[in-house]
Amino acid sequence: MRDLSGYSKARYDAWLSAILVGSLLAPPVIGAVLFGTGDAMGGGILMAVTVFNTLIFWCVLPRGCEIWADRLRVVFGWPFTLNVPFDTVAEIRPARIIDAMFCRGFRVAMSIKTPVEIRRSKGMNIVISPHNRQEFIEKAHQALSRYQRQLDTED
Repeated sequence: MRDLSGYSKARYDAWLSAILVGSLLAPPVIGAVLFGTGDAMGGGILMAVTVFNTLIFWCVLPRGCEIWADRLRVVFGWPFTLNVPFDTVAEIRPARIIDAMFCRGFRVAMSIKTPVEIRRSKGMNIVISPHNRQEFIEKAHQALSRYQRQLDTED
C-alpha cells in the first residue's frame, strides 16, 4: 500500500506569484532605504521580517500532490504534508473557479485555472491546483478504484 503511482507539481498563477514575490521583496527594499537614511534598527527589523516571511512561505506553500496506493498526499515545504486516506475520499473532481478562491474546507489551490476538489466523507474537503488537472484526476481515479477493489477482495 506504499506505492507512489503519480505526482503532480502544484500550479501557481502568474498574478499570485507576482504578489508573493512582491511581498517578499518589499521589506528588504524598504529596509535598505531605512539603512541608507541611518535608521539601522528599522532596516534590521525589516530584514528580519523578510527572513521570517520567506521561512513561512517555504513551509506552507504547496509544492505538489502525490498519488499513493492508499492515499493522496499534498506536499508543502519541509516538514509539512497533508495525507488524505482513500477511505475518507468520496469524490475527486474538477472544481469551479469560485471553489479555488473560496471554499468550505481546506483550500491550497494556487491557481484558478486548474482547481481540483477532493470531496471527503470524513474530514474537510480540499481544493488543490495540480499542474495538469486532467492527468491528475485520471491517475487519482485509477488509484482510488484500485484501492476500493483491493478492499473488496479482502472482505
